[in-house]
Amino acid sequence: MTKRITVPVQTIGVRAMPGTGDFAGFETTFNIDRRYFGVLGSRGSGNTLAIDPIVVLHLIIGGVPE
Repeated sequence: MTKRITVPVQTIGVRAMPGTGDFAGFETTFNIDRRYFGVLGSRGSGNTLAIDPIVVLHLIIGGVPE
């Protein structure tokens, strides 16, 4: 299942990398409700929520311009 979400992102910084060019770092932490994406439970649980439906995601991502 694919759903579009908006994620708050902070820029960690930009650094010149020899032989690569500028490298930018980004970080974010946000919560999603897995039920929104159709994850209701495990197969053996009869689709009951055995664990918290809220999932905390923490991402640190870097990239260079093309």
